[in-house]
Amino acid sequence: MHMFRVVYKNKVVFADEMDRILNPILSDQVIAFVNGAEHNGQFIFSTHNVLHLDLKNHMKEQIYLL
Repeated sequence: MHMFRVVYKNKVVFADEMDRILNPILSDQVIAFVNGAEHNGQFIFSTHNVLHLDLKNHMKEQIYLL
């Protein structure tokens, strides 16, 4: 997966419907991995799972609803 580019190379990675490919537990681990590391990259993803849109892992400015 391209998460290493976000954390170690400070790149921007887009993931369309991340929850379609990964199960909810693995999706949570990917988000925790990106949030837990000190980096300047960005991980931008779309999801249909509202459980990924909680305010304990993301600031309200990081969540956009379309």
